[in-house]
Amino acid sequence: MRLLGDLRGPLLSAIRAIPRREIEAALDAPAEGGWSVRRVLEELARAQWWTLTRLGATPLGEPPDATLARLDTAMALVVRELVELTPERRGVRLEMEGEEWTPRKVLRRLLWLEWTLGRAALRALGQATPTGR
Repeated sequence: MRLLGDLRGPLLSAIRAIPRREIEAALDAPAEGGWSVRRVLEELARAQWWTLTRLGATPLGEPPDATLARLDTAMALVVRELVELTPERRGVRLEMEGEEWTPRKVLRRLLWLEWTLGRAALRALGQATPTGR
């Protein structure tokens, strides 16, 4: 969980450092692979929402409409699910779509997503903001 926070922290700091009047332009700035920063962050949030099902969780309701709210909500739900895993659930293996999932595998996948997508967004935000933050 600490690693997940260490990876997400710089991204959140970079987003919060952008003046409110500039946030939309920064989110629409190009990122790697021809995507916008917004699309990278939406993919990260979508992937986190998806991993909840691999923990056996069923989030109630729909994700928020706003990109940053969806990103925050998805991470909060994932963290809650991982922190509240009982010892019995930690060893559970779920088979979904022909693939076996454990909480450990979900956490590894989340770390990989934060490492790849989060860093891509962070690099693009650094180029999109006037101060290069």
